[in-house]
Amino acid sequence: GGLTFTALDTPGHAWHHHTYRLGDVAFTGDAAGVCLPDSNWLSVPAPPPEFKLDVWQKTLARLQAEAFDTLYLTHFGPVHNPRRHLEDLRQALLATTDFIHRAMLAGASRDEILAQYLAWNRQIASAHHVSEAEFQEYEAANPLFMSVDGMMRYWQKQMAA
Repeated sequence: GGLTFTALDTPGHAWHHHTYRLGDVAFTGDAAGVCLPDSNWLSVPAPPPEFKLDVWQKTLARLQAEAFDTLYLTHFGPVHNPRRHLEDLRQALLATTDFIHRAMLAGASRDEILAQYLAWNRQIASAHHVSEAEFQEYEAANPLFMSVDGMMRYWQKQMAA
C-alpha cells in the first residue's frame, strides 16, 4: 500500500525488540513502557530473561534522538509528547531498578521484594490518581512479578560479574 516502515533495533526490554517508524510516528512495543490511556503513570515492563538496564537506557536515548511526533505503545495507545514520556520512563526505569537493587542488597527474599514492589507501585500509582481498578489493568498488561524477576536476574548477573 505505499507505506514505508523502518525497523529500529530497540533492545533493553528484550533483545529481540524493534520499534517501527512510519514517518514521524513510532510503534514502540514495550520499549516505551506501559501507560493506560488518559493516565500519566508509567509501568516499567522488565521481564526475564532479557531485561538489560544499560541497553534499555541507550534505547531510550535513541528514541529521544529520533524526535518522533507520536509514539504508539502496545500497552496502550498514542503518546503525543514523546520527549516528556521518554524522560519520565527513563526516570521510572532508574527508580525501579534502584528499588529492586536496594531490596536485594538488604537481603530481602524474592517474595518480600515482590510484596514491597507491589506496595511501592500502588503508592506511586495512587499519587498519579490511578484507581485500584486501573492499577489492576496495569497489572494485567504488565504483571509486576515478571518485572521483579527480570530485574532481580539482571542484578544477580551484575553482582556476579
